[in-house]
Parts: sequence; structure tokens; C-alpha cells
Amino acid sequence: MLNPVTAEFTSQLQRLLPAAAFPELSDKYLTEPRGYYQGSAGLLVAPESTAQVAQVIAAAAAARIGVVPYGGGTGLVGGQILPESKTGAPSPLILSLGRMRRIRARYPEENVLVVEAGAVLAEVQQSAADVDRLFPLSLASEGTAQIGGLLATNAGGVNVLRYGMARDQVLGIEAPFCVNNSTFGSGEAARFDSSGNFGIGTSSPSSILEIADSGVELKITDTRNISLTVGDTVASLGF
Repeated sequence: MLNPVTAEFTSQLQRLLPAAAFPELSDKYLTEPRGYYQGSAGLLVAPESTAQVAQVIAAAAAARIGVVPYGGGTGLVGGQILPESKTGAPSPLILSLGRMRRIRARYPEENVLVVEAGAVLAEVQQSAADVDRLFPLSLASEGTAQIGGLLATNAGGVNVLRYGMARDQVLGIEAPFCVNNSTFGSGEAARFDSSGNFGIGTSSPSSILEIADSGVELKITDTRNISLTVGDTVASLGF
């Protein structure tokens, strides 16, 4: 059974994280883009590192408070919000990855790009282009959609028939867990989705796509094509 966010829990996180990690909880985080779904939340937290994500998740798990991962907010099925219900589900904590958007490293000779989970797709594409490479994932919301959410939802886009889905660009996952501050890393397939049931990705590697510290690793699979790897974009909710 989940509990709602309380003043005590909020104070606990404020002692752990800097003031910048607590942006205003605006309607943007509570409403589906078309206005079809209205959500609820008790607190909005925007960490800037994998370590901070792990701290938030560990605290939420201990207090049995629900966590809703939030990326670019472009999804049209309500996955980025917890809809208000007649049963009165406890208001969750919204975990925004918007401050984890750094392009951490580029390795053009290896066809690898490392970016964070909150990196916007258009910025990832441009970073690849700057070193004469192509990251093929492309869709209408690429100016807003974030790598973490695109991987979580396994986005397709206009180039899907040629290059495959988003996860086809991923080589591995790096994710912070709330247990003993451990980090999960894998070059094999792992189950991460936008529900956060397994974890919240912070970075990853892929053919390549990696989100480290909530970063992502991109790798070129063809002569001119770069794949993306998601690394540190996943922080486990803890069970």
C-alpha cells in the first residue's frame, strides 16, 4: 500500500538535495498534452546526477511513496502522469530527468556517443552530426522528447523501417539502484519501461545508445549511422 507525499518526506529530500532540484510543480507535469488526462502529485523533484536519482528512489521506497518518472512529456497515452482516481490514489512524487541532459562524450572513431537520459533527441542528433555521424531516430516531437522516455517507450519514428525501434539502437543499460547505492550495468537486454516498475534509467550504451548519470551512448552501425545506448537512466524503485 502506497503512502502520499508528506511534509516530513519533503523536508527529508530537501536536506539531501540542492534547492535547484525542486522546481515549481506546474500544470505541465499534471496534464497530458491533449488535456485528456489530469494527474496529481505531491512533489516534483529534478535531480542532476545518477547519485541524486538513487537518493530520491531510496527515500521514496523506504517511505512507500509512488514515483512517476517524467521525461519530455510528449507521450499521448497518459504514461507521464498518475490519473486522479475515485479510489483516491495517494499523490506521488514526480521525478523529472530534465536537468540530466548533458552530452557526456563522443567517440566518432568508435561510433559511440554518451548522453544523459534527459537529453533532447534533437540535441543528440546534432551532437552526432557535429562529428559527421547520424543518429537515425527521428519523430515529430524530437525538439522536446528526451532520450530516456524514447527508450522507455521504445519509440519508432519515421526511420523505423530502415533502422529499427529505439531499443534497437541500445547496447546496454547503466542504472542506479537504491540498494547499497549500487549501480546496474548490462550489455544485454533489460526490462525498463515508462512505468518505472523495474527502474528509472539514467544512462545507457547501444549499437550504441547509453544514458549515463543518466547518460546515453550512441554508436554508428553503418558507415554513416550512429546507434544510441542508454546508460545511467534507470534507478530502481526498490521493492
